[in-house]
Amino acid sequence: VSLVSLSPAQQAVCKVRTEVMEVTRSMLDRRNANFLLWPPCVEVQRCSGCCNTRLLQCVPTVTSSRYLQVIKIQYINKKAHYEKAIISVEDHVSCRCQTLSSSSSSSPSSSSSSTQRKPTQTWGEHADFTQKGPGQGGLKSDLLAVRHSANHHSPMP
Repeated sequence: VSLVSLSPAQQAVCKVRTEVMEVTRSMLDRRNANFLLWPPCVEVQRCSGCCNTRLLQCVPTVTSSRYLQVIKIQYINKKAHYEKAIISVEDHVSCRCQTLSSSSSSSPSSSSSSTQRKPTQTWGEHADFTQKGPGQGGLKSDLLAVRHSANHHSPMP
């Protein structure tokens, strides 16, 4: 037996919403592809929703940069090496419906702050966590330790 629920449709208004963004290697280093980043995705705040006409588009009016500490994983001689790394993401703070033609000229931030590179720190140079997966006291517990230290030492410049 399936129950059918019927409710009136509500327009998804133009506003800031939480979205999932993939963490890509190019956010840290555009020239080198010989590493992985953890976590593979993070939550960001983004403008989305409908405007009353197709001539209008939901765009950010205020943006804010935020720095996140991630783990850079490199395999050297079949051994995993872990480093702390800092990436920058851009959150949308407020939004508005704006005409399509002027959206490119009045964008609040024309610089690509999401690709800023920050120095990495060596962390666990010789640690080999490849035998233990998440939840087995391996990488997960070490990532929690990194998160704990990040709460006490802000990565902000």
